Amino acid sequence: MNEEEISFRNALAVSPSEWPIRLSVVKRVRERGATNEAVAILLDAPAAPSTEEMLRRVIEVAGVNSAPVIDAFISENKSNPIGYHFASQVCEAIGDNERSAEY
Repeated sequence: MNEEEISFRNALAVSPSEWPIRLSVVKRVRERGATNEAVAILLDAPAAPSTEEMLRRVIEVAGVNSAPVIDAFISENKSNPIGYHFASQVCEAIGDNERSAEY
């Protein structure tokens, strides 16, 4: 873990709901090859990402494991179709076509 990652982790400890900080930590963690740790950091967020772009970045890293974050995004953005679209894609990827159709 380098100083930059430590700095971002300290900032995240102070502001755990700040997705730009969280994504900065995840970027540094992935740079050192710790993908599982990066996914855990994403899933540990106390709030949903605030933008579609942040949600896309979560899905890029966490893949099918991003379902809880997608569900949180949908809960906070019920009228935004992108969350439903991503949820459907994740369900299809894990073979849950019935649930995918619900989205």
